[in-house]
Amino acid sequence: MIVVALLGLLMNLVVLMQIRNLRNRLSSQWRQLTPSRQKLRKEKVQFALSIATLILIGVEEYLHFRWCHHL
Repeated sequence: MIVVALLGLLMNLVVLMQIRNLRNRLSSQWRQLTPSRQKLRKEKVQFALSIATLILIGVEEYLHFRWCHHL
């Protein structure tokens, strides 16, 4: 389950970075409407939740290794 969570959050981070990258390209700015504040806020929440998941996975693995002496 940890591996699935890790793969999911990494995929989510890659997609968010790709969206931001494509939005900031000079060649695509002329044809795009500016995203709404609500959409930008949702993207920020997704990013924060992905980082929080990454931190929780790291803490869980650290504590598991510390208490059980194996991963």
